[in-house]
Amino acid sequence: GRHRMKISIVVRTHNDIPYIAQTLQCLQNQQIDAETEIMIIDNESMDGTSGVVRRLNSGGINLEWPAGGYVPGKVLNFAVSRCSGDYIVFNNADSVPQNEHYLSALLRPLLDGSAQIVYAQQIPRKDARPLIRKDYRRAFGDGSVARTWRHFFSIAAAAAPRKLLTDHPFREDLQYSEDVEWSWRMKQQGCRIAYAEDATVEHSHNYDLKQTAKRFYNEGIADAMIFRAPCGFFGTFLLPLCRELLRDISFLFREHELADAPYELTFRILQRWNHYRGYRRGESCRE
Repeated sequence: GRHRMKISIVVRTHNDIPYIAQTLQCLQNQQIDAETEIMIIDNESMDGTSGVVRRLNSGGINLEWPAGGYVPGKVLNFAVSRCSGDYIVFNNADSVPQNEHYLSALLRPLLDGSAQIVYAQQIPRKDARPLIRKDYRRAFGDGSVARTWRHFFSIAAAAAPRKLLTDHPFREDLQYSEDVEWSWRMKQQGCRIAYAEDATVEHSHNYDLKQTAKRFYNEGIADAMIFRAPCGFFGTFLLPLCRELLRDISFLFREHELADAPYELTFRILQRWNHYRGYRRGESCRE
């Protein structure tokens, strides 16, 4: 008989009690003509996440975390090696699908041959801070802004054929941006990456100033390793920051949220400055 398509859904969890039940139920309720397996790999959750997983994922597979601490690429490769689907969907535990057609919309570009890799639209949560909402609108939305960028991809909700992922594994020496490195490398090899605007998950983080500084410093280091583009103070930091701050102020004005400006603009300056610092650090590691 005809081979029935199989999809493996890899869900990484770590203390995701606010979202895990909703995410799992949404994934189990998908309307799609395919066999699906949900593979959950939990990073030592201490908040009851694993109990919810055991209760709800009775037919799925719950994997032990690979030894040696949390290295994103290593964990992703480990999960891929245990999958049996024709296609692999990566869906973080805190990326909540917004309807039962999410999977079919996400996989459409892979099935019709228009792309080899696809990522979903992410919308911010109801409690997302103003500039988080703005950044999500620019990165996702109708896709028109991100199309003008050098590169953009997010594995929080994305899919690719299993063969591509086994032939070209994730790098296991990066602690940040392993998905950006992998998708950029695939793009250099001629893979087309599609943005599935009608496949939507809710997913965002209100990082505080300390978390923002740490995250963007480390992403800056990773970007220097990945893109290898020169980085100047004016062209890479100051001019883009000024442009972004103007957009930020105009956004806060339009949304009647100027009262939040002191915190929000501090967040932006910290974000950009630490990314620039990280990029410079990454450049010195590269030489």
